[in-house]
Amino acid sequence: MQHQNNTTRVTISKHLTRNDVEQSLLFPVPRIFNVQEGDLVYMHVRYNFGGTCKFPCCIKKYEETGSVLAIHWFEFVRLKGLRPNDEVILVAEFSSGKKTQMQLTMELKRKITLFGKDIWGHF
Repeated sequence: MQHQNNTTRVTISKHLTRNDVEQSLLFPVPRIFNVQEGDLVYMHVRYNFGGTCKFPCCIKKYEETGSVLAIHWFEFVRLKGLRPNDEVILVAEFSSGKKTQMQLTMELKRKITLFGKDIWGHF
């Protein structure tokens, strides 16, 4: 029996806040994530230029914003020199077949001024 794979791609981008850099990176939880408040998961992420890392994450619920994915990434922030206003783009690809799988990719960008023009560079 063959199983047909369906792939769904969810992209979320965010300019980092001071809170994201100093505490936890918070992203809204797309409905496609099958998680509950208080769940603790480890997110395996590929990022720019082939690096990989693993972040502990949990689901938190806030009255104002609803459910968020809190990514605990303190060491990564320090190693990459991330700061407020840098951009993080999180891409989640879900493949469903016999078993649902999720692949996460993170892009990191920083605005730089080059010859008087603002551009977003990957790092």
